[in-house]
Amino acid sequence: MKKQGYRILFIVSDIIASGIAWSLFFIYRKVFIETVKFGVSIPIEADFKFLAGLFLIPLFWFLIFNSVGMYDDIRHKTQHQNAFQLFYTVLLGSVVIFFLILLDDTVISYINYYQSFIILLIIQYLTTLIFRFSIISYKNRRFRLKKDQFRVIVVGKTKNILRFSSENFRWINQNNIAVVAYIITDDAGNNSHFTSPVGETKCLSAFIDEYNAEEVFIVSDSEDKAILESLFLEMYRKNVFIRILPELYPIIKVPVKFIDLFNAPLLLLSKDILPAWHRSIKVLTDIAISFIALITLLPLIIILVFIIKLTSKGPVIYNHERIGKNGRKFYILKFRSMYLDSEPSGPQLSTRADKRITPIGLFMRKRRLDEIPNFINVLKGDMSLVGPRPERSYYIEQIIAKAPQYSKLHLVKPGITSWGQVKFGYAENIDDMVKRMRYDLVYIENMSLYTDFQILFRTISIVLKGKGI
Repeated sequence: MKKQGYRILFIVSDIIASGIAWSLFFIYRKVFIETVKFGVSIPIEADFKFLAGLFLIPLFWFLIFNSVGMYDDIRHKTQHQNAFQLFYTVLLGSVVIFFLILLDDTVISYINYYQSFIILLIIQYLTTLIFRFSIISYKNRRFRLKKDQFRVIVVGKTKNILRFSSENFRWINQNNIAVVAYIITDDAGNNSHFTSPVGETKCLSAFIDEYNAEEVFIVSDSEDKAILESLFLEMYRKNVFIRILPELYPIIKVPVKFIDLFNAPLLLLSKDILPAWHRSIKVLTDIAISFIALITLLPLIIILVFIIKLTSKGPVIYNHERIGKNGRKFYILKFRSMYLDSEPSGPQLSTRADKRITPIGLFMRKRRLDEIPNFINVLKGDMSLVGPRPERSYYIEQIIAKAPQYSKLHLVKPGITSWGQVKFGYAENIDDMVKRMRYDLVYIENMSLYTDFQILFRTISIVLKGKGI
């Protein structure tokens, strides 16, 4: 089964589990909370609150799970990794539900609040865990029966690849690994002993696409340091898993941590810079602030919609394709600040005195009001409040040609605001983008909730002062 198939299974199971959990929690409250509160037996009826919750609560959990990455890398998830990540996420999600829904209840004792929270947490966690446990068991069984395989490209010198393949033949076979291609970093010349296609390092990107590879094994040595640095950046852009020999760790120049330390000859690099609990808090903060912002700014949004529509032709909101975390494409939403058909000759960056910008567009850009629809991208899970600003692939290729380390920005979700946006502002050319990138690289290496809030407060100051451009 392909990755997308497992992803759909998880989404459907989470929605069903959340509906069951909400139903069980509803029954618990009727039987144990409201009966005590009113002193009489309360009939269990599917009233409006129950039906509304049956729709909204599973939707809430889907958004949370999707935002923290619980539908990513499904084929690599183990039971214990799933259990820990699920616990952190359900704990934080239950806190949100408690404050939004349960805290308004009138109860006999405050103990009832604690009881409701704990029961909600336990029911939601166990119900979801059981469904997910079943799917992961099903996935593991398919791998044991060799109905699924991990498609892998091996990178290294010829002698290293041959030695690794020989010494780890049993491990490769037991873990159902299919080597679909080899990338040779030397010029040994004789490739007759390889049973899969062979290419040079420049072929890696094309091979990943052509053979639908999901992992790359690095079995090279420290002599290939310069080559490996560029390959790492390319692999992160392609959103593949990377396994390396332990002795290669000192030469890695990208932020990584390791998982699966004990049961494999290669170390599997994690693509997540932040720990699971940190990511969950960041995502919940993103969702809460974005939701509050859209509600609070609704009157302003309505006014801007009318002004944009009345002052120039074209749609109120436009969308452009952008590149997000792990190189995934998405469409960013913004209020249109330029006249219609402003790029007749292809992509073109705006400048401070750009005549394509409408009068209301200039006002919005100074206050960054054109980016209000970005909050919808955050709720969809495409973006975060804080992170490097996303760019179009047209410009990314030019930036990487000058600064290959730009690919590191794709290790995290793009943001509505960023350290580079705060310190440098809008970029008018590729050189400006490279300069702004340096600030964003510093942010990635120092990511924390405290740093995010600092950037948010500085962004608010820029908006209030009208210094957006």
